[in-house]
Amino acid sequence: LVDQVRGRALAEAGVYYAISRLLNDSALPESERFPVDGSLQSWSFNGVDLRISVSGESGRVDLNAAQPDLLKRLLEAAGAEPEQADALAGAILDWRDTNSDAQVNGAEDPDYRAAGVLYGAKDQPFSSVEELRQVLGMTPGLYRTLVPALTVYSRRSTVNPIFAPRLVLLAVLELPEAQIDEYLDAKAQGEADSGELLPPGASSQLVQQGGDAVHRINVEVTGREEQPFAMEAVVRVSRGNFQILAWELSLQVSGRAPQGTVTES
Repeated sequence: LVDQVRGRALAEAGVYYAISRLLNDSALPESERFPVDGSLQSWSFNGVDLRISVSGESGRVDLNAAQPDLLKRLLEAAGAEPEQADALAGAILDWRDTNSDAQVNGAEDPDYRAAGVLYGAKDQPFSSVEELRQVLGMTPGLYRTLVPALTVYSRRSTVNPIFAPRLVLLAVLELPEAQIDEYLDAKAQGEADSGELLPPGASSQLVQQGGDAVHRINVEVTGREEQPFAMEAVVRVSRGNFQILAWELSLQVSGRAPQGTVTES
C-alpha cells in the first residue's frame, strides 16, 4: 500500500510538472518550450527518474464533433468493411444527436430493441470514449483499435496532423502507408522539426493545424526499485489556468504498455 501511494505521488508530480511547463512556457521562444509532440522527456524528482510526454488532443478524432466522412474513414482505417463503417458512422451520429430520427444506415431506439438490446440511443453527446462500446454494431476488437485515436475533449471537427497517431493519419491523409511511416519515424528520431514538418502532399479537408488548449499528459515512473507506475491525464490549459478533465493511475507491467484506461471526469 505504501509503495502504491509513493508511486501515485510521483506520477502526480510528473503531471503537475508538465502542467506548470505548459502554463509558463507561453512566454518563452518556441525552441525553449516543453515539447507537445508526444516525444518522451526525462525529469528527475526526489531522486526518482520519470518519463513524460505531452501531445495535443486535437490529433485525435472527437466523437462529438467529427463529421460522417471523417468517422467513416477512421473506421475503415481501423479495419471495418465499407458497409460496416457506414452503418457505425450513422449509429455514432444517432447516439450523439438529440432527435429520434435515424440516419441513413444509422441506429435509433427501435434498432436497438430489434437487436435485443435493453437500451437505446443516448440522444446526447458522448461523455466518454468508453460509451462507444454501447453503440449498436461496435465490436470489442474494433473498439480496442479505435481507442488511441479518439477523444471527447478537442471539440474540433478536423484533426491536427502534427499530434495525430498513425491510425488517424492513415484516415485523413491520402498518402501511402509507407510515406506516413517514414514521417512518423522521422518525428520519433527528432528529424521532423518538433513535428512541424508534414509529409509532402499532406493537405486534406479533414486536417487543420493550430494551437491546442487541451493536452494529454503521460507519465511513467521508472527510476525506482518498486513496481513502476504510469499515469495519463487530459488537461485543458488556457489563460494561465488549467482544468484536469480526466486521469488514471495504473501499474505498469515491465516491458508492456500501461494497463487500464483514462477515467473520464
